[in-house]
Amino acid sequence: MSSFSEHIKNFSPSWFATVMGTGVFATSTYLLSFGNPIMLTLAHFITVLNFLMFFVILVPWTARWIFYPKNALADFLHPIRSNFYVTFGVGMLALSTNFFVVEKIPSVGLAFWIAGTIEVMINAFVYMFFVFLNRRIKLEDINPSMFIMTTGLFLIWGAGRAAIPYMRDIGLETLNITFDFTFGTAFFLYIGFQTIWLHRYILSEPLKSSQMPLFWINLGPIGAALSALLSPPVIVEFKYIALFFASLFWGYGIWWFILSVATTIYYAKRISMPYKTVWWAFTFPLGAYIIGTYYYAQQKNYTTLIYFDIAIYIMLFILWTITAALTLYHIIKGGIREKENLD
Repeated sequence: MSSFSEHIKNFSPSWFATVMGTGVFATSTYLLSFGNPIMLTLAHFITVLNFLMFFVILVPWTARWIFYPKNALADFLHPIRSNFYVTFGVGMLALSTNFFVVEKIPSVGLAFWIAGTIEVMINAFVYMFFVFLNRRIKLEDINPSMFIMTTGLFLIWGAGRAAIPYMRDIGLETLNITFDFTFGTAFFLYIGFQTIWLHRYILSEPLKSSQMPLFWINLGPIGAALSALLSPPVIVEFKYIALFFASLFWGYGIWWFILSVATTIYYAKRISMPYKTVWWAFTFPLGAYIIGTYYYAQQKNYTTLIYFDIAIYIMLFILWTITAALTLYHIIKGGIREKENLD
């Protein structure tokens, strides 16, 4: 078997996490630029890069389903790797915010938003059906990657806030029903998953060193929920209720942020933290929380939170740069076989 065929056969379903992480990096750079031309240029550059990355990754991802369907299906039925198939849809939702917010090209943004919404919604049903019937899942298989799906469901509304003016043809009623369905599903699944994860976190062995970056995924649904709760339809009609729940999510996010930093330092110093593609888990959740904090600070009129947001944006800038550089280095050096990183 040729090297290229081998790469396709073992192509990891987690690669769209690079699009997710790069997408929120571009959007957060734009939001926190405050008109700075250098940051605006950087945001536009990253958006173009992310657009190209999406289609580069889409080729082997699709080819794997066509030429190696058994391998692709095996990953979808795997108790851990199955969590990452939804990154395809979430990546498109992240790209939609790039074109809505950064590039101001609503037609492209809307196309990505609709496609991402459909994929995430389908995945939510198929994934949970698999979970309910799968008896291979053990307590040690539980890790924060399960939150990627709830992040996507929250993000349908969080990213869709920019799509509202362009959805008149579909009808606001249909749009609101979609928002209600996805947010309600995400909210209760998040509570359930959070309970399961904390149970595993306290009573079972710690995450493997190769899975440690997944710890940061806890911030993903929190940031996406903030963007959804503080979107115009909700904040206008249910202002005080939305702010109340946003305060709960934001405060819980601070706790997870501090715990994630402390856990990362602990692993880096006392155990090990070798580079894997799951390092992209450092980027998207943090970026989602930065964007959520930006909207939260605007609604609460808290200047201090803007400074805090800038501080953690600097952290995101560093983490994205390091992760992107290491990813490029490993692609050049050894190809893109990373499936084993998710075990």
